[in-house]
Amino acid sequence: MKANRISGIASVYAVCLLAWSTGAAATCDPSSDPDRTDIANARAAVESACHCQSASSHAEYVRCSATTLASALANPDCARVAQACARRSTCGRPGVVTCCRTNARGDTRCSIKRNAAACRPPRGGIACVGGTPSCCDACSTTECSTTTTTLFGPRCPVDCSGLSCPTGQAGVYLRSQCGCAPEPACGGTGGMCGGNCPVDVPTEGCHYDTFNGCCLCGGP
Repeated sequence: MKANRISGIASVYAVCLLAWSTGAAATCDPSSDPDRTDIANARAAVESACHCQSASSHAEYVRCSATTLASALANPDCARVAQACARRSTCGRPGVVTCCRTNARGDTRCSIKRNAAACRPPRGGIACVGGTPSCCDACSTTECSTTTTTLFGPRCPVDCSGLSCPTGQAGVYLRSQCGCAPEPACGGTGGMCGGNCPVDVPTEGCHYDTFNGCCLCGGP
């Protein structure tokens, strides 16, 4: 009887140890593999299925993300981490931007702002519009690393600063190509887009474009 009791206790212990081991393995660690790669692959699947830029609303994008993650993640425990990236994003929110704010101590935080002009620096710090739609990626170590007060995100897809223009003009990005505009040419200063566009650009003037992440000339 005593031997059976000891055997039973050992069996229960083994089951508990197995459950603990399984639980520990399932805990998500987004800072290292395999979970880091798992999350990256699952987020890529979300973008492919849910289309951040063309989502009809933010709520619709977040719902689509949750559905996709349920089948895309190898470790289901990482769903909370990956879904937070969808929630803290500009997807389905026209005109909204990710904003990277660095305080005087050098601590950087990302937040969602209604437009680029609302991305303002804290006292003694700097701020810039993030280069990606999710706060999970927007504030890299290279962004906002400048002494200017407020910046915009990365350069436009094409760097037009080297364009050969007539005297008194400078290169600006026109959504799909470069063009020359009277100086001061379209650019970002003091948290706002401003400056001149080519005289033959018929639609929007100099403005912040959330898709390209920079100040540019011309409409859709």
